[in-house]
Amino acid sequence: MLFRSLEVRLKGYLTRRREGVEVRVGEMTEGVDFALEAIEGISGRVVDEQGQPLAGVRVEARPVISASSYRVLGATSKEDGAFELFPERDAPHDLSAELEGFEGIVGTDRHRHEPGDAGIELVLPRSPEGSFRVVDAASREPVERFGLKVFRVRKRGSNASRSTQEEPARVEDHPGGVVVLPADPRWDSLTVVAPGYGEKRKMVRWDEGAEGQMTLSLEAAGVLRGRVVVGGEAVSDPIIRLVADRIPRVPDADPALEDDPFSGAWGTDLDPFAGRMRRAAGREDGGFEFAGLAAGTYELTVTSPGRASLTRERLVVTSGGVLR
Repeated sequence: MLFRSLEVRLKGYLTRRREGVEVRVGEMTEGVDFALEAIEGISGRVVDEQGQPLAGVRVEARPVISASSYRVLGATSKEDGAFELFPERDAPHDLSAELEGFEGIVGTDRHRHEPGDAGIELVLPRSPEGSFRVVDAASREPVERFGLKVFRVRKRGSNASRSTQEEPARVEDHPGGVVVLPADPRWDSLTVVAPGYGEKRKMVRWDEGAEGQMTLSLEAAGVLRGRVVVGGEAVSDPIIRLVADRIPRVPDADPALEDDPFSGAWGTDLDPFAGRMRRAAGREDGGFEFAGLAAGTYELTVTSPGRASLTRERLVVTSGGVLR
């Protein structure tokens, strides 16, 4: 005999749940009926500061309830800015909205609405623009070919932050090493990549005395080269994985704490973007190369069919250097 929980969801109706439904092996369980009650939606439109409709805005609603689990409702605004959400619970909902290049709305009681509320207008102001200048850290000369992406890492009115590793922008030519993009130092971070330079991720911070301008200094990339050999013989076509390595952050750090993320004694000298995982297939002679690395400490793991994996730790790559 088993006891199950059953839940029924249908757009336009309140979600209903039954606990402790008795199910017996080999028997048909009958009489588990659900009477669904219709519920009205929450609708409106999203506009900019001039009242022009905004399409493609992700609008979400979170029910204001004490239940331990609930679904976040979502919809995308249409060409005329219209959106409609279909509540599953008879409770107030906090609305949030986000679109790249605009200041987002985070769900608070300022944007709290009941099922059946219509004609809601969500106003998204455009994010202020910033001028980003990319230079060589040694010569201070402009770097004119790079990819720079600004993204929202903190949400307005919230301490929540984004932990995902953002993909960099496509590398393009930027005369004078300057690009202008929507950016807000209160909420935004950036990633920058350039051929021959180490990758970088930073919070947006305007230069001192230059509101709306930020200078990014890129250091020459490091290179890691090697060859996989076992018993004096080259391992053909190995698969090599390279990631940021954990290093001691305090003097005489206890190795027993190395895998404890809460001790603070061990960490990495690379941010999650610059130290993200890279893979490469080695050559027939076992040789391999990783170029374009940010200066820092790496861990390298080699795998090959029929052989145990090999790992090398604490590989220190320097700016502009070649580690063999």
